[in-house]
Amino acid sequence: MGRDVRIPCYLHPISRHPPAPWVTQAEKLIDGKPALDLKIFHIASLARAGETILLRSLSVHPEAHVVHDLTGPGETEHNSESQQLFQYLSTYGQKTISLEKLHELGFFRHIKLGASVLLLKQGVFFSDACPGIALLRDPWDAFQSLYTYDGGTNDFENNQLWLRYRLPRLIAWTEMMNFPAELIDAIKSANDPFEQYLIFYRTRARQLTSSYSSIFYYEDLIANPQQTLTEIQLALELEPCTKVFHSHQFFPDNLPGHGGANLSRKLEPQNTRQLLSPDDTQARRLLELVTEVGLDRYASRY
Repeated sequence: MGRDVRIPCYLHPISRHPPAPWVTQAEKLIDGKPALDLKIFHIASLARAGETILLRSLSVHPEAHVVHDLTGPGETEHNSESQQLFQYLSTYGQKTISLEKLHELGFFRHIKLGASVLLLKQGVFFSDACPGIALLRDPWDAFQSLYTYDGGTNDFENNQLWLRYRLPRLIAWTEMMNFPAELIDAIKSANDPFEQYLIFYRTRARQLTSSYSSIFYYEDLIANPQQTLTEIQLALELEPCTKVFHSHQFFPDNLPGHGGANLSRKLEPQNTRQLLSPDDTQARRLLELVTEVGLDRYASRY
């Protein structure tokens, strides 16, 4: 009989440098090899903090398996099943899971052979049950990225799009992140998108910095990707692998990832400073924010 060989939906067989065929964990069980306990790590972050690009890099590590939320929704049936696994693990509450358990749940066929670590993006929910890392970004740049996400050409359009699309999602995220009800009400009652985002950022940053000892920053990931990715791999108990430095080569040209990130674009050092700067009032509020949550690395900007 032929081997049960699968290639994940985000590693397309026609990519410029296609990976070796991806044998599933199902074959390990069929071959009668001992099942393993897979470690579960969370990648906890803020919206628009580079989590998709980080997951893309880690997805090509031979011992890491990214569970869902890398590419956009609906590519294949596999995507739907991986979403079910993601939803299960997001509330699983344990640090490891056995292949027997995954087999029992019907998910084991989609875990790549050799994986010892399952990675879950904790972008829009909160759980401190599993170890992991946190990924943070300068609050002004993160806000600008979210505020302009829907493509408005001026502040009026961006405000209308914020009210229609971003604010409802921001509120939904706060509920999934277990924000206190009074903070959610404060976001709803604030009239300015910037002030609404400050409330969100302050609470989420505190969640992350109090829950994780391994804190990484978007700016370091962009400015010095190899060093930062090496440190992240070690924090996730992965043997450093140079493939993660060239992960863009494993994806078809212009493949859009979650949030519209181009998964085929090379991660290169660049200037991360946005062209638009905060006004004096916003700068003062941002300085208060980063000082309050202990992100002193950003204080000099404001």
